[in-house]
Amino acid sequence: PTSLSWMNYPWNNAFGNPANFWNNFAFQFDNEEVTHLRHAFRNNVIMGGSNFAVGSALYQHSDLSDFQDAIENNSGLNLRIEARNSYAFGEPVVVDLKLSTYDLRGKMVNARLHPNFDFVRIAIQKPNNEVVIYEPLMEHLALADIKTIGTDTPAIYESAYIGFGKSGFTFDQMGFYTVKAVYLSMDGSPVVSNEITLRVKSPVTASEDEIADLYLGNDQGYLFYLLGSDSDSLKNGNAALDLVIDKYPKNSLSSYASLVKGINASRNYKTITVDKDIKNINVRTSNESLNKIMIEQVVKHSKGNDGVDNITLNMAMRNMALCQKDAGNEVAATETLNEMVGIFEKKGLKSNIIDDIKAQANLI
Repeated sequence: PTSLSWMNYPWNNAFGNPANFWNNFAFQFDNEEVTHLRHAFRNNVIMGGSNFAVGSALYQHSDLSDFQDAIENNSGLNLRIEARNSYAFGEPVVVDLKLSTYDLRGKMVNARLHPNFDFVRIAIQKPNNEVVIYEPLMEHLALADIKTIGTDTPAIYESAYIGFGKSGFTFDQMGFYTVKAVYLSMDGSPVVSNEITLRVKSPVTASEDEIADLYLGNDQGYLFYLLGSDSDSLKNGNAALDLVIDKYPKNSLSSYASLVKGINASRNYKTITVDKDIKNINVRTSNESLNKIMIEQVVKHSKGNDGVDNITLNMAMRNMALCQKDAGNEVAATETLNEMVGIFEKKGLKSNIIDDIKAQANLI
């Protein structure tokens, strides 16, 4: 409102009267507008490019206009978001993203669909009608992963944990949530997804209630987002996840704690001393045995319709195979990959997805 810019109005109430505007106006755009004009996508700058207010300089603050259904979609792309219909209170919420094309000639796309890269943004309407945009703890900077989708590769897929971000836990109320995503295509135009509704249920049993309490700590949120850490600052969160695994091994909700512990066990972890002397770096090497125990629990709970989603299960089993291979146990790695392919074949997935899974196994 107080911007001294070509884009403002001298009679805006923020200036008191037009004279105050003209006495201070430097006959220029403000800094944010100059940045927008120099670096924004073409259609967001030229006359007649985007619809009014879509992709405007205010977009980065609070504008949700990109999530509105387009009057006409000329991108040739279709974004679909999916999730389970219901989640237990405290259960990590994961959404599946699918980008496909209806252009028979195929389309070149940036395959980085995870919200961490900011090419896909997700809006969530909470039970109290508050609308928030999911913000990951860290935005990952990376080159575009250019792929062509079409006849040979009909779609690309991604799984994203959106339960914890910069504002803490996203699904922190019981009730119905509405979720929608938007993908920023390579020409800068937004591709809006379908809208889904999911329910966060009230705990029914005493065990569900306790698991919710053990999962909804701030430290646990960081661990779910990071997929594990040895950091001493998160020791309370690790203790809570250990308690879930030890006390409720038969409950499918424990698969999330096992996933975090298993992925973390597959990595080397370096602890640097306070004096930051390079000679005093303690390295905890990867633990193949612990990784196997934890990921096998994830697999056991997730073969059917419970446990983690298919994309996460695929990631977990490939992680176990790589950990086994790095430890020199290639026979076990091959068995893990064969089991992975068999599990997804039994789930009745589409043939092109099974082919992708087999290709992933062969690559390892």
